[in-house]
Amino acid sequence: MDIEIQKAIEKVRIVDSDRSYWFIRTYGGEMFEDFITNSYVGVGLNSVPFKYLEEYKKDSAESFERIKMYIEKNTDYKDGSATNWTNQLINFHHEIRRGDLVVIPNKNSSYFHIGTVESDIYVADDNRSFLHKDKYEKFPEKRRKVAWEKRISASDVRNDLKGMTSTHQAITNINRFSEGIEGHISSIFIKEDKIYLVIKVNQDEDINAFDLSTFLSGITYFYKEFSKEEGSESEDLTIKIKLQSKGRTVLKGLAYTGVLGIAGLVLLSNNGEFKATIGEDEFSFKTDGLLNSMSDFLDKKQERKIKYEEFQQSIQNLKAKVSDEDNLNDNLSNEIKENREENNGENNSKQDENPN
Repeated sequence: MDIEIQKAIEKVRIVDSDRSYWFIRTYGGEMFEDFITNSYVGVGLNSVPFKYLEEYKKDSAESFERIKMYIEKNTDYKDGSATNWTNQLINFHHEIRRGDLVVIPNKNSSYFHIGTVESDIYVADDNRSFLHKDKYEKFPEKRRKVAWEKRISASDVRNDLKGMTSTHQAITNINRFSEGIEGHISSIFIKEDKIYLVIKVNQDEDINAFDLSTFLSGITYFYKEFSKEEGSESEDLTIKIKLQSKGRTVLKGLAYTGVLGIAGLVLLSNNGEFKATIGEDEFSFKTDGLLNSMSDFLDKKQERKIKYEEFQQSIQNLKAKVSDEDNLNDNLSNEIKENREENNGENNSKQDENPN
């Protein structure tokens, strides 16, 4: 195996196979800015005693009923609604763990933030309130600290995470969307001994069938060729394609060299100077030696050179890239900053009007 490719593999982000994923609503977006600004997520029903949740046991129907009965007696939630809220409080308290990922929507679900849970549950002393559905609500006191990592758009959710937002519950397990969510954190990652690569196709018009065929043929050809360089000819490669003009192709394979080699060729096809973020590190394909590694690999066989020329043309025609250059995560847009200022002003005004 090429030493530079080996170094790059060692930098790839490894995802904990036990990680869970959660969609947490934000009171119609009213809590979104505070969650982001103060790096946490929270759940309502502050009045439910923390002790009841601490003492809950999975094998104890009595401990579940204790929470449910409290909700029925002290809130407007009854029967099925009380049961749902009991389950959500229990999930937030007992099922969410450090290292899990959470996704939250803004007010109009025009964008979402993905973050990593960094703390156990804690109770905050917060007397602030906000207006939600014509009623003043206290800021959630039961919280977990979160490091916000990525902002994604509504179109990303529609195209890659369709169905994630269909639930109306405050907290929902979304483990079935794990691969899609991880692909938005970084274009390359390893999970359960397989390496994933996300290639974004930015073609605005209808996809040319011949370009797509050449593109896919290049992927399978070079995956096998890179695998041979590693000493094995692997055909353990799956591809998920979502192409409605712009879309994402996700590769998943056992041969790390094969998948990372394809990433290198896609980057080389676009710009040899490209700086890519692999895992937690940023490196240049030129200065870190990978550009030379790709060139050396192609020079070994005339067939590879010919195949690469065809592959390169299909990549350029499809406008395929390893990472999304329209990164929404560079900084908070003026819109978010303006919303934060407006929300702060409104909250201060509402607190002045709040008779409580």
